[in-house]
Amino acid sequence: MAQLIATICLVLGASAAEGAIIAGSSLAGTTIENLALGTGYSVSMAMEVSNFTPYVLGDPKVTTNSGGITMSPKVIQPNYKEAMVATKTAYSTGGTFGVVSWEIAEKSRRIVVMWSVPYNHNFYSNWLAVGITKQNLNHDSGWADQMYYYGSNDQ
Repeated sequence: MAQLIATICLVLGASAAEGAIIAGSSLAGTTIENLALGTGYSVSMAMEVSNFTPYVLGDPKVTTNSGGITMSPKVIQPNYKEAMVATKTAYSTGGTFGVVSWEIAEKSRRIVVMWSVPYNHNFYSNWLAVGITKQNLNHDSGWADQMYYYGSNDQ
């Protein structure tokens, strides 16, 4: 079973967090581990993003280059955490590979997360990359390839 369970904590400037992070609707009554294990697929990626910033992480956009989304990304309020889940396509020998981004309210920037979970770990490894755009950019489906193959592109 190939899985990637990622917990990402975002802190920009002074933290808005005073006390514990609150589980949002996607994590109500469950954990990121349960979401990952409960997909029924041999290859999955579950991501939990904690927002320790004073800004709403809004307008979530996701592109999959391989596999599909079983739990879509949510808007993440300050002091909240939310989850998203991706899996391989049923009856395929591929994994899951894609990119998700959120607009940082009032900052004209986007948080970008790329993931890759291969079907075959004999030749490939799990990858996770996180970036922040320099300017207000629309979500770009090419970011997954850019982050996986080339690293930063100074956007």
